[in-house]
Amino acid sequence: MVATQAIITTPLLKIADPDFDQNRVADYHLLIEIGNERFRFCVLDDSSRRILTLEDYSVDTQITHQSLLSWMQAVVQAHPYLGMTSWKNVTISFNTPHFTLVPDAYFRKEYAESYFNLVRG
Repeated sequence: MVATQAIITTPLLKIADPDFDQNRVADYHLLIEIGNERFRFCVLDDSSRRILTLEDYSVDTQITHQSLLSWMQAVVQAHPYLGMTSWKNVTISFNTPHFTLVPDAYFRKEYAESYFNLVRG
């Protein structure tokens, strides 16, 4: 647990706009990216279309999926505003090598899983 605490308190990158007010999270969008090596999030002010905060954490590449979940829960619990439930909107994306781009003219929602199966093999 000591290593987890070190990661929680020392993100690789932490940037905050002076206009960010954590008491106004109901006005902001929370954007989260989860990957095998990184956990990142930023806060977007919808009215100004500005990123108000950005934090980037490194994830131990030897960590199991269950340990990753526990680590992320610890990050959220220790963070001053990340775990708040009153966000205007929360978007989670997964950073993975498995992706595809399908032009609008050919995209059909009902085939979405098939598109990904082609990429995964």
